Amino acid sequence: MRTSSRARLKPDPLLVTSLLVILLGAALRFGSLGGDSLWYDEVLTLGTARIGLNAATGVRDHPPLLYLLSAIAVSLFGESEFSIRFPSAIAGTLALPLVFVLGRRLDRRRTGFWALLLLTLSPFHLRYSQEARHYALLMTVSLATLVLLHRALTDPKLGRWLAFGCATGLNLYTHYGAFPVLASQAILIGIWSVGRIRAGRPWSISYPLVAALVVVVVCLPWIGHLRLALVRNVGENAARGATDITPLSTWLREILVAFGFTSGPFAALIAGLVALGLVMGARQRDWKSLGLVATGLLPVLLVVAFRVARWAFPKYVIFALPVYLLAAAVGLDTLLKKTSEASGRWRPQVYVAGSAVVVLALLLACKPLIENEYQRMERDWRGVAEHLSRAANEGDVYVSMAMDLPNGFNQGGVALPYYLEQTGANNLFLASGSLRTAELLPLIDTGADVWGVLLNRVRPAEPTKDGIQVKEFQGSLYLVHHPAQVGSALEKITALFEEVLPLAVSPSPQCLLKQDLAAMYAVSQDYSAAQRTIDDARQQCPNPPRGGDIRNVLAGQVYHALLDEFIRTGQTDLARQTSEVLLEWDAKDEAAWDALTFENLLHVFEQGRAQASAHGAPEPVQVRRYVMPHNGDWGQVLFIHPPSSVSFRISVPEDPIALRCRVAMAPESWEWGGDGSSFVVLVQTGDSEPVELFRRHVGNHSSDRGWHEVHVPLETYAGQVITLILTTEAGPQGDSTGDWAGWETPRLVWQ
Repeated sequence: MRTSSRARLKPDPLLVTSLLVILLGAALRFGSLGGDSLWYDEVLTLGTARIGLNAATGVRDHPPLLYLLSAIAVSLFGESEFSIRFPSAIAGTLALPLVFVLGRRLDRRRTGFWALLLLTLSPFHLRYSQEARHYALLMTVSLATLVLLHRALTDPKLGRWLAFGCATGLNLYTHYGAFPVLASQAILIGIWSVGRIRAGRPWSISYPLVAALVVVVVCLPWIGHLRLALVRNVGENAARGATDITPLSTWLREILVAFGFTSGPFAALIAGLVALGLVMGARQRDWKSLGLVATGLLPVLLVVAFRVARWAFPKYVIFALPVYLLAAAVGLDTLLKKTSEASGRWRPQVYVAGSAVVVLALLLACKPLIENEYQRMERDWRGVAEHLSRAANEGDVYVSMAMDLPNGFNQGGVALPYYLEQTGANNLFLASGSLRTAELLPLIDTGADVWGVLLNRVRPAEPTKDGIQVKEFQGSLYLVHHPAQVGSALEKITALFEEVLPLAVSPSPQCLLKQDLAAMYAVSQDYSAAQRTIDDARQQCPNPPRGGDIRNVLAGQVYHALLDEFIRTGQTDLARQTSEVLLEWDAKDEAAWDALTFENLLHVFEQGRAQASAHGAPEPVQVRRYVMPHNGDWGQVLFIHPPSSVSFRISVPEDPIALRCRVAMAPESWEWGGDGSSFVVLVQTGDSEPVELFRRHVGNHSSDRGWHEVHVPLETYAGQVITLILTTEAGPQGDSTGDWAGWETPRLVWQ
C-alpha cells in the first residue's frame, strides 16, 4: 500500500514540463510589454479606457469587453503602455493551458503538450498578446468555447451546456470574429443533434437550445448596438462588390506565413505537419478530432465567403491558430511515434530522446524569431516625441505627414499627439491630409520653426536642399527640419511640403498633400498657385479613397478664397467660373450663387415686386420648403398650384443671362392620385403675345419623384424689358387635385 501511494504521488513528467512551458510563455508575453510605442488603434483603446467604464459601451465599431477590461487595468495600474496591454497579455497567457487541455481532451496527451509548445513559441501569437486590441482576447475566449463545447458534446450535461452558452455570449462581446466561430460550432452542434435523434435520445437536444437561450440573454443588453455595428462592419463590406473581394488564395498565403512562424521552410514544415495530422486522423477514423479541427478552421472560410474582413490580415482569423497548431502537433507526435516504433524495445527512450531533440530544435529556431518580435517596433512615436522635447523650442510647429498609404490614412495624427502631451511642451500640432485654412492662418504671424514627422515605408526621406536635417526612427519614421530657414512659419511649412512632396506615393497620398499645399498658397494669397495646385490634386485623385467630403471642403476653402479675390479685384469672368466649380461641390453654396446671380426671383416675390395670377387655383402662390425623403435634398420653392402663374418685370442686361432653378412636385402629394403638373416658362415683350421658352411635365410616378433642372437662356432679349412668366398647368387629365408644384429658388444668373 505504501508503494502504491508513492506511485500516485509521483508527479507526471509531461504535466510538469507543460507547466514549465506555460511559465515560459507567460514570461515571453509579459516581457517588454511596455517597450513599443502605442500605435494608432492602441491609442484609440487607451482613449476609451481613459473615459472609464461607461464609455466602453458607447463604442460604435467594436463590442465592449476589451474596453471594459482596459478601463479596469488603467484604473488599477495607471496609464501606461504596460497597463493598456495588460488584458491582452493575460488573454495570451491563458490560451496556453487551454490549448494543452484541448489536446488532452482528444485522448492525445502528448499532442496537447506539442500544441502548447508551438503556441508558446509562436511569434504571431506573441505579437497580439502584446497589443492593446481585441485579437488575443478573441482567440482565448474562442478556444475556451471550443473546449467547453467538446466537453458538452462528449458528456452532455446541462451544466456543461450552460457553461458553453455563457462563454459564447462572452465571445460575442469580444469581437465580431466570434460570429463565424459560433456559426461553425452551430454546424457541429447540428450534426451532433441529428446523431442523438437517430440514437433515440432526442431529449438531449434540449441542452443546445438552453445554451442558445443563455447566449441571447447574455447578449441582450448589447443587441441594439450589435445590429448597428454589424451593418456597418459586415453589411458595408458585403455591398462593396466583386472587385473588392480578397481571393481565398491570398488569405491562405498570409495565414500559412503567420501561423507558420515565418515565411520559407519553417512555414512549409508546419503546414506539412498539419497535413500529416489531418491524414492520420482520417486514417485512424478519429472523427472526433477531425470534427474539432474542422470546427476551428471553418470560420476562416466563412470570413472569406461573407467578406467580413476587407483585407487578408491573419489577425482577423486568429481564432483558428490553436486548432491549426493542434493539427500540426498531431503530425509531430505521429512522426515521433513512428520513429520510436522502429527502434523496437527502446521505443520509450527513443520517443523521449527524439522529443528532447525536437524541443531543443524548436527553441533554437524560434529564439531569433522571438528576439526579432521584441525588437520589432510598430512606430517609434515615443522616440520622436522625446527627441522633439529636447531639440525643439517652445511654440515650434509639428506636422505629421502620411506619405505611403494609398488611402492617405495619417497614423501620426492620433499616435504622436499622445506622446507629445506627455512632454508637456506648448507646441502647435498639425496633421496632413486634411489641413484647413483656419489652421494655417496663425502661422502667418509667427517665425517658429517647423518640424515634419514623415511616415514613409516606401521611400526614405532624402532631401535635395542643403541645410535640411533628417533623423530616422524605427518604423520608417523620419524627422525633417531646416534650422537655417528664415521667414514665417507659414513659409517654412510651405517649403517643407514642396520639398517632401515628390517622396509621397502617387496618386494618393500625394494628391492629398497637394491639397494641403494649395490651402497654404491660398492663405499666403498666392491664388494662382492655389488654384493650379488644387486642380492638379483633384485631377490626380478624381475619386478620393476616403474622406471625399472633407477634401471637397478643403477645395471649397481654396476656391472661396479665390472667389473673394476675384470679386475684390473686379475679375468678373474668373469669379463666375470659380462659382460654377463651387456649385459642383455644393449646390447650395450661397457665396457662389451670389456671384452668379443677376436677380433672385424668390426674393423679388417676397419683396412684393412680382404679380401672381391665381386663375381659380385652390391655393395661393407662396414660399414653401420641399425636402426629398429619399436623400434629404431640400429647397425653398415658389409654390404655384395650377392653374396659376407669377410674372416678373425684368430689364435684361447686355451680358447674357439665363433662368436657372429646379422644379418638383411636393413629396406630400406623391400618393394623392394626381397626374402631376406642367411647368412652363413664358416671355412677353411689350403688348405682344407671350412666347413659350420651356415646358416640362412632372408626374407623381417613381421616376419623377425628385428635383428636375431648369435652364432657360435669355440672351436673345439682351437690352430689352421683358415680362418673365412662371406658370403651372394641370396634368393631361385636366385634374389639378393635389398638384403641389414648386419652383426651387428661381434665379436669373450670368452665363
